[in-house]
Amino acid sequence: MRSLVLCSTAAALPPEAQPLWDERIETVRVRGLQALVDATLERWFTSAYLQKNPPMLGIIRRQFLETSPDGFIGCCEAIRRLNYLDRLPAIKTPTLILVGEDDPGTPVSASQAIREKIPGSRLTILPAAKHLANIEKAEAFNPALISFLGGAVS
Repeated sequence: MRSLVLCSTAAALPPEAQPLWDERIETVRVRGLQALVDATLERWFTSAYLQKNPPMLGIIRRQFLETSPDGFIGCCEAIRRLNYLDRLPAIKTPTLILVGEDDPGTPVSASQAIREKIPGSRLTILPAAKHLANIEKAEAFNPALISFLGGAVS
């Protein structure tokens, strides 16, 4: 592997966040993904983006609702147990970390924690973006990614 890009992620989940994931699991078991879709889109995108991009949101809404409930629950269960902070210093590959500055699920502080643990890694914070910054702020995300990958492979 010549390079690594981490986007809108965390290496550990604080214990106080586990009940939130338990609640999402129970909601999907009882009421299905439909019960989470609106709140999820509000976590993934800023209100400005939500208002200006109904066609894209329709696509993302459909994709979310087409997710297997069992797959979604499995993902939630994995996230609940997430803790890789101690393993990050072993990463020696050039690493770029991208995060939306307003991401409530994987906040800038989570990316900063990763940045501190991976030697030589770079952190790029995308202004006025939430969790899906690659969609919401593609005009900032894509050049940062391309610039990093261009340098990492040369």
